[in-house]
Amino acid sequence: MVLPFLSTLRCSVACFSCLASPSGALRRLWFLVLLQTEMILDSQYRRADGVSTSESGQDESLYCRTLSVQLKDDFCATARRVSSVCLTIRKSKSSTVGRKELQIQLTDDADPFFVYTLTLTEEDFQSLKAQQGLLVDFLSFPQKFVDLLELCSKDDQKESPRFVLSLVVHGRTGSDPAILDIVEANPFKHLVHLSLKLSPAPDAVIRKHLTTAMRLLKDENRRLEVALRSSETDFHARLHQYQEVATERSRELEHIRSLHASQLASLREQYERELTAEKEQHERELTIEREQHKRELTAEREHHKRELAAEKESARKACSEQQFRSDLEHKETEQRLKKQIQVLEAEVSIKDALNKDLQEKLAKAEQTCRDLSLKVTTLEATVGQCQRTAEVLSRQKDSVEADKQLNEKDASTLRSRLDKLEAELLEKSQLLAETKGLLESCEQKKRQAEALLEQRQAQLGRREAAVKTLSDDIVKGNEIIKRLQGELRTYHAKLRLRSEVITKQEDVLTEKEQQVQSLVRKVDDLELASKNKETELARTRQRMEEVEQKLAECQKQVKTSENVIQWLNKQLNTYQLQQDKRNSPVGLSSSKQLTSPIGSSPTYPTARNFAFPGTGGAAAPLQGQAAFTNMTPSGRHEPNVLPKPISSDAMIDPRFLQPQADPLVQRAPHTLTTAATPVLPSGAAVVTRQRAPAAATGAVAPPYHTAAKAKPS
Repeated sequence: MVLPFLSTLRCSVACFSCLASPSGALRRLWFLVLLQTEMILDSQYRRADGVSTSESGQDESLYCRTLSVQLKDDFCATARRVSSVCLTIRKSKSSTVGRKELQIQLTDDADPFFVYTLTLTEEDFQSLKAQQGLLVDFLSFPQKFVDLLELCSKDDQKESPRFVLSLVVHGRTGSDPAILDIVEANPFKHLVHLSLKLSPAPDAVIRKHLTTAMRLLKDENRRLEVALRSSETDFHARLHQYQEVATERSRELEHIRSLHASQLASLREQYERELTAEKEQHERELTIEREQHKRELTAEREHHKRELAAEKESARKACSEQQFRSDLEHKETEQRLKKQIQVLEAEVSIKDALNKDLQEKLAKAEQTCRDLSLKVTTLEATVGQCQRTAEVLSRQKDSVEADKQLNEKDASTLRSRLDKLEAELLEKSQLLAETKGLLESCEQKKRQAEALLEQRQAQLGRREAAVKTLSDDIVKGNEIIKRLQGELRTYHAKLRLRSEVITKQEDVLTEKEQQVQSLVRKVDDLELASKNKETELARTRQRMEEVEQKLAECQKQVKTSENVIQWLNKQLNTYQLQQDKRNSPVGLSSSKQLTSPIGSSPTYPTARNFAFPGTGGAAAPLQGQAAFTNMTPSGRHEPNVLPKPISSDAMIDPRFLQPQADPLVQRAPHTLTTAATPVLPSGAAVVTRQRAPAAATGAVAPPYHTAAKAKPS
């Protein structure tokens, strides 16, 4: 820059010697100096732009990949550090001569000012081939170099790599020359296949590298913004869908819970109503039977006492027969109760099926809760991806800030250059002061130059035309400066917009994190609610088990009441038979027909019709006997006259099964039968029955003697 400035200064001095007024000469000299500086700057920018366009049009990229390189500089001569460096190989054709060149560029993404370049021509390759003993020509050298780099990249992940890239910097990294070596390590020595001397890139190349990096960062930022927007929309859609599914599942769970509660309440109320109805019915029947029995006992107690001794044996026989009949009736009642129990068991099975359905619905609800938890985990993964993208954006923001600092550094360097130019201008002003002395000497020689004035005036016209052209160039230079200043302002505005966009993105990310935290809290609440539902289900199951236990206890009570009713029916049947026999006038004749001679074994033709337990035989119930319903004993106690055990087995008199003497030999002349007062076990009440008239109902005689119908006299 100084040499063209001095030449311009010489021209201005020569022109100034021809000018008339010194003030106009100084003004024109200053104008020429400014014009020259603007032209120099403009030519440099145009040269840089032309080089970049020509390179972009003629370059052919052969290799571009990030490799691990061992760095070594003078500041850490012993220590080696591994860094990821991008190595670019381009094959270009020079526009001036038409010869081919091989450009090698080494850059580091972590350090934007780490740029080393090497331009290798055919002449340079011949010298390199002679120095290092290469066996390839210039055309095949790029492919062989790429093959060596591929071997280095394959050995990057190994603990002891065979091929290694080494960069040795003699001085400070990024500002001093460096040597790139491709080293093969074998057990004997480290063999250097290729050694290239790289030089730091000039400012134009660094500026170009920074612009390309900035452009790539812009494209990456734009792509990440689009991906972030798409992920946000997808996230919002999924979130809305999951919220709808969660609300639907909660509504279904509430409906199932209300249905289950209503069913349990209805079952409980129905069971309580049935129990209360049965209790009231049993109590009413017991009170009615108790009153009737008391009335009959008070009316017939004296009459029974008189005929008790005469009718004991007949009473025993009638009792045994009545016992068989009561067994038959007991079986019928047992079958009827079994049917009722089956009906109740069917209802219990239906309720169990309903309970199973509710359990299946609960399992489905739990499965949906698990699915929601899995979806929440996927949402958390997407949030993690968003956070990672946010970190990438923050790193990009840091890189943009670093680029901004670099631009500020460039601006400071330009300001320093302007200061230097101003200092040079001061020096030139001093030179102008010295030239004033020369002008005084020139004024003395003015008279001698009058002869040459006309020629100088012609030259002056030509110079003025040149000045006009230069003034036009200055105007163009000012316009270029204004345009560059406008671009600088737009660049600063873009930087501000980027910073604002990044801050807005950070705010949006914080909002998304808060929304995700609220969703996590909602999921925790849903899990707590599902746990509460599980505890409520466990409680309902316990209640069902308690109800089943109560049902089993009620069944046991029914069995005990059945046993008591059987025994009472037996006693009542014996009493009825005694009453029928007492009222029938032909009882004596029928009893006499049953007597057999002494020594002959009696025959019992109807004994085979008796129903014995386990034989499968069945007997018809007695005609004219009243049906007795289930009765539960009250808490009233009667004096125990004759204790009798209660069992479900049929009680059979052995006299009807074994041949022996006729038990009816010693009978009273009349067939009036009496029944002993039935005695209940402790804790049971005496139950009476209405007497059925023999004439009206046509009482059937016992099956082992001839039945006789006669009108009372």
